[in-house]
Amino acid sequence: MSEAIRLTSPEPAWRKLWQHPLVVVVVAASLLLFAWRGFAAAMVRWDTQLPYAADLAIRELLPLIAVLAVYKLVVTRMGRFVKDDLPMRAALVDTSVGLLAGMAMISTAIGIATLFGAYTVYDWGWAYDILEMVLIVGFSAAIIEEVLLRGVLFRWLEEAGGSMLALAATTLLVGAVHAMTPGATPISTLANATALGLLTGAAYMLTRSLWLAIGIHAAWNMTQGLVWGTPIAGFQFDGFAYAELYGPDWLTGGVFGINASAVGLVVALAFALWAIREAKRQGHWLSFGWRRGIDG
Repeated sequence: MSEAIRLTSPEPAWRKLWQHPLVVVVVAASLLLFAWRGFAAAMVRWDTQLPYAADLAIRELLPLIAVLAVYKLVVTRMGRFVKDDLPMRAALVDTSVGLLAGMAMISTAIGIATLFGAYTVYDWGWAYDILEMVLIVGFSAAIIEEVLLRGVLFRWLEEAGGSMLALAATTLLVGAVHAMTPGATPISTLANATALGLLTGAAYMLTRSLWLAIGIHAAWNMTQGLVWGTPIAGFQFDGFAYAELYGPDWLTGGVFGINASAVGLVVALAFALWAIREAKRQGHWLSFGWRRGIDG
């Protein structure tokens, strides 16, 4: 009696190359950047003739929608192991937790600065720049940066070389970008790299979705200006608090705000280390080597 043997053809070399995580990183990031910057450039040339608030909302939301559409329709289907890091089932809860966590961390940093006599509130009033803070430096910046840095770069670097490589590479990239900002100091660069690289990377590993990282990132930015009236990444907005930071740059963050201070660094690092430990405990840490990412 003969035994039937089914032969399977080997996977084509071009497909292996196309699905390699390092190739996917380049292609996916290029598509997202093209959608984002393309729509942003088109918005500059478009005179909506709408009131300021509606005009600003359209100019910020359309490029954001383009990025999300490309991510959902194209990027989630790329690579050897397809995965959507923006699952709707986790959107409300994880984003809300992230917003509360980010607000708590920045408020803790402000509280510590107050104890050192470096922060004073003179008065409270209406936040006239609330729309700019929520749309531009809040959700638009958080969603686009997290989709690019965690949803693409972190995800496939982790698949290619493990969690340590992904954390180190994305943290160093954030630090390098902020180091080129005029007036940057070693402390401000390290603090920003920790908050927007290590912290949000750890949040992504903990939940294996982008929503918690997006919430933390948005609140980390918005709370500084919207609630406490301090600079956001070097820009001063009118928030609810009329306040001022006093003291050396290492304590106050200088023109960049409390997030770029030693206080912000310590607060972000504490949460990041806790989140990394929890991610390891839950089995979300990938060792070195090309292997399948965790589905969450």
